[in-house]
Amino acid sequence: MAISTLSALKQPVAALSIDEAKLHTFMASAIPGFPKTSTLSVLQFSHGQSNPTYLVEVKAAGLEATRYVLRKKPPGKLLASAHAVEREFKVLAALGKVTTNTGGKIPVPRVVCLCTDSSVIGTPFYLMEHVNGRVLQDVNLPELPAAERSAVYTQLGSVLADIHSVDPAAAGLGDFGKVDNYAERQVKRWKRQYDASAIGEGKSDFMEQLAQWLQANIPQTQPRGSIIHGDYRLDNMVFEGNSTQVLAVLDWELSTLGDPLADVSYCCMPYQTMPGMPALAGLDMENLSEGIPTESQFVAQYCTRRGIEFPSNVWPFYVALSLFRAAAISAGVHRRSVDGNASHSNAALLGPLVGFLAQRALVVAQGPPLAPPMPPAGTHVLPEASSAAGLFPLPPRALQFRDRVAAFIDEHVMPMEPHFIEHAASTSRWKIPPYLETLKAKARSAGLWNLWVSKGMKDLLLSREEGIPEELLGPGLTNVEYAAVCEVTGRSLIAPEVFNCSAPDTGNMEVLSRYGSREQRAQWLLPLLRGEIRSCFAMTEPAVASSDATNIESQIRREAGGHEYIINGRKW
Repeated sequence: MAISTLSALKQPVAALSIDEAKLHTFMASAIPGFPKTSTLSVLQFSHGQSNPTYLVEVKAAGLEATRYVLRKKPPGKLLASAHAVEREFKVLAALGKVTTNTGGKIPVPRVVCLCTDSSVIGTPFYLMEHVNGRVLQDVNLPELPAAERSAVYTQLGSVLADIHSVDPAAAGLGDFGKVDNYAERQVKRWKRQYDASAIGEGKSDFMEQLAQWLQANIPQTQPRGSIIHGDYRLDNMVFEGNSTQVLAVLDWELSTLGDPLADVSYCCMPYQTMPGMPALAGLDMENLSEGIPTESQFVAQYCTRRGIEFPSNVWPFYVALSLFRAAAISAGVHRRSVDGNASHSNAALLGPLVGFLAQRALVVAQGPPLAPPMPPAGTHVLPEASSAAGLFPLPPRALQFRDRVAAFIDEHVMPMEPHFIEHAASTSRWKIPPYLETLKAKARSAGLWNLWVSKGMKDLLLSREEGIPEELLGPGLTNVEYAAVCEVTGRSLIAPEVFNCSAPDTGNMEVLSRYGSREQRAQWLLPLLRGEIRSCFAMTEPAVASSDATNIESQIRREAGGHEYIINGRKW
C-alpha cells in the first residue's frame, strides 16, 4: 500500500505534544526569511517507531503555506547512543552536497536547522523541508504492475549502492564513525542495548545463543569506511507520485561509517520475515510477486552497481547480524511501550518479535551460503565443450552424439529461445507453447531422445519385456558420455526439455524404472518416456524449492535431560 507523505497524521498524545508557541519563536529566529506574523500548526506522523516525527505547517497572509518535518528525541530516560538526531542532521547536511560517481545526487531532504536546546520543546530536534511524494509501505507492492515492482527494487538497490560509494572524507564525514572492526562493535552494541532494555515479552534465550554465535563467527575480512544508513528499507524511501524515481531517503538516525554489507543485509530483512508482522512485515516468499527479485538477484544487482564481488560465504553472518539488531531494536521499542513513552500505537506488539527474530537468525546462521543468481541466457560467452574426460579422450560415439546435439541446438533450439523467454514472462507462462512440442518431435525423430538413459537402465527395462519401445530408451550412453552431452544442453534454457532430459523428470523416471511396480511403470513411466507428461519432486515445506531435500529447514532438537524434543519448522 502506498501512502502520501501528507497522510497518516494525528494529534500528538500528551507525552509527545509540542509547545507550538516556543517552536514558532525558535523558527522565527533560526530560519532566514521566516514570516514572523505567521501561524504554525503541528501534527504527528503515525508511522515511525524511534524518533517522534511531526509535520509543521507555517501559514502567513498572502503567502503559500510552507511545510517542514520535525524530528526529535523522545522524552524520558534514553540509552546513550540511541535517538541521535544530531548525527542524523549532520549526515543529511553533508550528503545533500554530494555528487555521485554517475553525476547524480544522493536523494535526501534539505535540512533547515538543528536545535540542541531541550528547553524549546523538551528534547533536541531538527527541521527539514517536507518532501511531497508517496511511501510504499508493503514490500510486496501489490498495487503496482510487475514492471514497476522491478523498477522500485532496482532503485532501492541502486540508491543504496550510490550511498556506499560516497567518499566519507570528501563529504566531510571522515569523523562520522570508526571504520575498523565494525561487525564486532555492532554485536557488542546491540547486545548492550538489548541487555539494557529487554523485559517481559521482550526477553528471549535465543538472543543469548545468537550473540554467542555472532561473536564466534565475525568475518576475518570486512569492507570498511562506507557511509551506511543503518535502517535502509523500502518504507524509508519517498518516491515520486507517478513514477519510480526516489525523491528522498529518510530516517538516518542510525547512520555511521562501517561495513556496507550490514546495510544491504538489513535491507533484505523482508526475505527473512513474514507478511503481516508488526514493523517488520516480510515478502510472501511462497507467492513472490512478479517483478520482485529474489534475495540473490537483489544482492547481485547491488554488487554489480558497486563493482564488488558477490558475498556468498559471509552473507549468513550479515543476515544474522541484521536480525539480531532488529530484535534488539524491537526489545527497546517494547520497553518504551511499557514505560509509556512509545511513539507508535503498536509498539507493545514488538515484544514477542524478539524471540522470533533471534530464532530465525539462528536458522540462517546454520544454513548454506547465498548462491549467486544464474546469469540470463545470452549474457556470457559459452565455453568450448569438452573433448576429454579427465586425462582420457572421449570415445568417438560420445563425440558424435555431442556434436549432433550441438548442431541441433544451434539450428532449431536457439532461434526459439527468445520466444520462450518472452513466453515465460507473460500471463500464459503456465501453458506449454506449441513450438516446444514441435521441437521435441524433431529431436525424437532425429534419434536425440532420452539421452540420459544409461546402458544399464536400458538393458534392465528391455529385459522386463513390458512393451517399452527400444527407440524410447536412447543410445545407452555411459554417465561420462552423457556428461559431455550435458555440457552442450546446459547452454540453453529449453534444450534439456527438448531432448526429454530435464529434471525432475529424469530422476523420477529413474525411480520408476528401478523401484516402480509394473502398473506404475505403465501408468507413469511410459508417458514420461514419450514426453507426453511432466512430473515433479514435491517438497514438504512451503518455503523450500528445488529437488534438493537438504534445503528442508525443519529441525528437531532434544532438550537437556533427553525427555523432550523441540521441533521448529513449517510443513504444508
